[in-house]
Amino acid sequence: MVLSKQYRTEGNFSWENLEAAQNRLNELRSWADLRHQPSTEAMTDELDSLFKETREGMLASMQEDLDSPAALIVLGNLVNYMLNIAIPGTEGDYTDGFLGFVDDLLGLSLSKRPDITDEQKDLIKKREAARAAKDFNRSDELRKQLEEQGIAVRDTAYGPQWSRL
Repeated sequence: MVLSKQYRTEGNFSWENLEAAQNRLNELRSWADLRHQPSTEAMTDELDSLFKETREGMLASMQEDLDSPAALIVLGNLVNYMLNIAIPGTEGDYTDGFLGFVDDLLGLSLSKRPDITDEQKDLIKKREAARAAKDFNRSDELRKQLEEQGIAVRDTAYGPQWSRL
């Protein structure tokens, strides 16, 4: 919430603003978790350019009188692309370095987010197998087990994508 206002601007606290800031942080965390969800796809030129433009845009924003709201907007464009358009895992090792850059710039500790457990990964695989076999009752049971452990699963064209609740 602090980063959503420029340091010279008086912030306006409201529960709605706090909720919006929490939602943005959750989205950033979901994006950071993508690095634990590998894909066989290679980094595309478009994605490579987007990471470079985001880095440059965030730096320019912060160098312009610490304009953290503008830096968050630039980062948000990348995050939106990664969560909704790109193939999960296509960012590969590049994201790890980029997350370190974001952590250094904004102090959000995104690069320190741990992977899920092997047991949770196994539940996701079993759920995928149940879906492939059209055993939707079993698939729903496994989804519920994951949710009880704080893991949400979203089905994409490229396979399941998990995030923490």
